[in-house]
Amino acid sequence: MRIHTGEMPFKCPRCGKSFRNRSTLTRHMKTHTDERPFSCGTCGKNYKIKNDLIGHIKTHTSEKPFSCGTCGKSFHHKKNLTSHMRTHRDEKAFSCGFCFSYKSNLTTHIRIHTDENLKQDVYLKH
Repeated sequence: MRIHTGEMPFKCPRCGKSFRNRSTLTRHMKTHTDERPFSCGTCGKNYKIKNDLIGHIKTHTSEKPFSCGTCGKSFHHKKNLTSHMRTHRDEKAFSCGFCFSYKSNLTTHIRIHTDENLKQDVYLKH
C-alpha cells in the first residue's frame, strides 16, 4: 500500500534518505560501508550486493540474453540494451545546446566549456 500513498517510513541514519521498506533500507546501508562480502570466483572482484555479483558473473560467460530487435546485437545487461536502443531512435537523452545519445559524450563535451586545455586539444584534432 505504501507505493500508492508515497509513505517512506524507513530512514537511513547516515544520510537521511528514506525508503518504503526495511529491506531496501538494509541494502542501501551497505553503500555506507567498505564491506564487499560477495566475491567473483573467476576474477576475484568483490561486491556489496549479491545481485551486482550475479550481473557481473555474466560478463565471464557468453550469456547475452538481451538482444536488439533492430540489429541483433546482444548484451549481458538490460540497461546496456536500453542504452543501445537510443542509437536506433536517434534519441538524444542528454543535451547542452548540442545533443548526445550517451551521457558520457555529454560529460566530455561539457568539459570543453570548463577546461581551457581540453578545449584547445579538441579543436586542434578537428
